[in-house]
Amino acid sequence: MQYEALMHDRRAFLRSTGVGVLAAAMSGDSLSGTLRADEPKPKSKLSVLFFGGELNEVRTELEKRYDLTAYTGGMVKGSKAVEGLEQLEKCDLWIGSIDKRTEPSDEQLGHFKKFHARRGALAGYRAASHVFQNYLEADKAVWGAKYGGHHLLEKDPVLVIGLVEGAGEHEILKGLKPPRPASGSYVYTEVADDVKLLLRSGLEGDMMPHTWTRENAKTKGRAFYTRYDAKEMATNETCREIFLRGVAWAVKRE
Repeated sequence: MQYEALMHDRRAFLRSTGVGVLAAAMSGDSLSGTLRADEPKPKSKLSVLFFGGELNEVRTELEKRYDLTAYTGGMVKGSKAVEGLEQLEKCDLWIGSIDKRTEPSDEQLGHFKKFHARRGALAGYRAASHVFQNYLEADKAVWGAKYGGHHLLEKDPVLVIGLVEGAGEHEILKGLKPPRPASGSYVYTEVADDVKLLLRSGLEGDMMPHTWTRENAKTKGRAFYTRYDAKEMATNETCREIFLRGVAWAVKRE
C-alpha cells in the first residue's frame, strides 16, 4: 500500500509539473528566463538625408525615437552646386532646407527626382519649396503649392498663426499650441487638391498656407512642409515637436 501510494503521488507530481512547464512555454515563459512586458520595443529603423542644414536638435530627438542612420548633403562651399543627393538611394526620408536656390547638376537632381518618384518621404521647412533654382517646378510637383516669395515682409514682427478648421485634432498638432511665425511668412498659391492645410500665417484677412501635409495623388508618397525655420525648431520646443510629428506622418505607410 505504501508503495502504491508513493507511485500515485509521483505520477501526480509529474503530471502537474508537465502541465506547468507546458503552460509556461505557451505563455512565453521558460525555465531559463521570462519575457518582461515592460521591456522597451525595438526602435524602427530610419535612414535620413539632412540636406542644406543639419538640424542638430531635431536629429537628437530623432535618435531617441528611431534607430537612426543619418547622412548629410547640401551646397558645396563657395558654389551653388550641391553634393550628397546620391545618398538618397539608401534613405527613407529627405529633410531640408536652409540652403535655397541651389543649382544641382543633372546627375544630382536626378537622384532627388528618382527618390520622389519612388515614394520617398519628405519633410521640408523654410526654403524647401525653392531649394533648387533649376527645378523651380518642385514647389508644385513635390510640395503641392506654388511659391511666390515673402509675404508681408515688413510686417514680420506682428504676424500671427492660425489653425485651419479641424486641424487642431490632426495627429501633428493635437495638444499643441503653435507659436506665431517668428521667421516670417511666404506666399503660397495654387494649392493642390491632395494637400491638407494645417496652419496659416499672416494678418487677419491676409493669411497664407504655413504648414501642411501632402499624400501625392500620383506617386502616393508623403510630404510634410512647415514655414517654421531651423532657428525656431532649435529654440522652440513646440516648433520642433510639430516638425518631428510631421516626420512621423511622412514616413508612415498605411
